[in-house]
Amino acid sequence: MSGTPKLRRADLERITTAAAKAEAGTSAEIVTVIANQSGAYTGQVLLVCLAAMTAYSVLFFIFLGLVQKILALWLWHVRPSNLLFAFLAGQVFVFGSVFLLLSFIPGLRSGVVSRKDKTSRVRERAETAFYRHNIMGTSAGNGLLIFVSLLEKRVELLVDAGIAGRVKPETWQKIVDGIVSGIRSGRFLDALEGAILRCGEILSGPFPRLPGDVNELPDRPVVE
Repeated sequence: MSGTPKLRRADLERITTAAAKAEAGTSAEIVTVIANQSGAYTGQVLLVCLAAMTAYSVLFFIFLGLVQKILALWLWHVRPSNLLFAFLAGQVFVFGSVFLLLSFIPGLRSGVVSRKDKTSRVRERAETAFYRHNIMGTSAGNGLLIFVSLLEKRVELLVDAGIAGRVKPETWQKIVDGIVSGIRSGRFLDALEGAILRCGEILSGPFPRLPGDVNELPDRPVVE
């Protein structure tokens, strides 16, 4: 499985060019928003840290005799206070280590979050982006949002009312599946570029570009 894609200036220009080319044949507005992640998932991370700390605590008492022997290598006499200190220090170490690993390795953090939670967060973030970037504010109601969340490897494609009444939902699902496949196989830019161009082709039928058409929304992708 490919890691989280890193976007460079040239990559953003490539996406911008694809959007401009796609809109050359349609009056519809295609906007791409790319988020590194749709949620911090702090609650899930803390639960995993607590679970790891609990597992350590159980193992500590199961192997208490071994712990005493190890401490005896450094101490003349192992007191209860020494065992308590070792126990608490171990808890802090395990909790902190797991927390740091999940905080700084996106793939691990994504792995401890349920599919349902990731889907819900991405959908919520996409809906927010749809309104924040005024995609529902085009004069003909023909705005389209491609929202990509890299950590979760998920994509949402949202359309305004004008498009929803002219294009079947399953048409967009094929495009979404193609981008997701590209993220997972390390072909993210190729897949996204192809998806944008395909959206332009689909929209050119019901929403052909007319003389004097005004570009109402920016072609450059928004990175959040």
